[in-house]
Amino acid sequence: MERSKEMSQMFPNGLTSLNLSSNLGRANLVQKCYRASQPFQAQLKQLAQSNGEDTCTTFDAVAAHVWRCWVKALDIRPLDYDLRLTFAINVRPKLTDPPLKDGFLGNAVCVACATSTVGQLVDGQISAVARLVREARLGMSEEYVRSTIDYIGVDRPTRLDFAGKLTITQWTRFSIYESSDFGYDRPVYAGPIDLKPTPQMCVFLPDGGPSPGRRNKPSKMERKKHEVVERAKRPFLEQQMREDQGSNKKQKTNEEVEVPKSLQRFIRKKVE
Repeated sequence: MERSKEMSQMFPNGLTSLNLSSNLGRANLVQKCYRASQPFQAQLKQLAQSNGEDTCTTFDAVAAHVWRCWVKALDIRPLDYDLRLTFAINVRPKLTDPPLKDGFLGNAVCVACATSTVGQLVDGQISAVARLVREARLGMSEEYVRSTIDYIGVDRPTRLDFAGKLTITQWTRFSIYESSDFGYDRPVYAGPIDLKPTPQMCVFLPDGGPSPGRRNKPSKMERKKHEVVERAKRPFLEQQMREDQGSNKKQKTNEEVEVPKSLQRFIRKKVE
């Protein structure tokens, strides 16, 4: 991420922590979509585990990288100000006592939060930042979830707080490209149209194109969808074939048959 010229002119001394959200709203930010290839993600994950002490997921590493780049691009001051990184976690498998009722189809997510100072994000190693993300993710226990539910029930917030916060939304496991094929092949892009009203949000999207070294073959979902369509079309095709055969027989019956001259006199007598 590069800091724009307008940001430098607007805030020559960097964005102050006290007016971060309001200043981002006034700044003319540029929205961009970057493709993180599989080799690049693997490299980030390797760097995030370079200390040899902790293991992390690809999400931990990429989220840490994005968080650091976001802070560096905005040039936030002062360096000892605490910033937050939040991301939603699926809590269905964590709720066991009691579990969610059968048939519940709503969202079951809770927001995890990692905190760090500006200085630690700017000058620290990616492995240290990835550790913060990992600890926030693993800290999402059933006790944490139920405590959050109780807190919201008692003191429900009336507005969202974006002060000093970057929110990452992960959609990489959604089959949005397969679900967006309406008969004209896979879309070129599937995802949010405009994130400018929420400049403190980053969305991780699935890769819509073929990756290098991977065969570009239909997925299991695409093959299954094709089979379902073919099965649905089969009765209509069979009915059309029966109608065509019946039409051909009728046409042959109605066609005028040429009678030999030697037999035409018998036909005339019968008609008379």
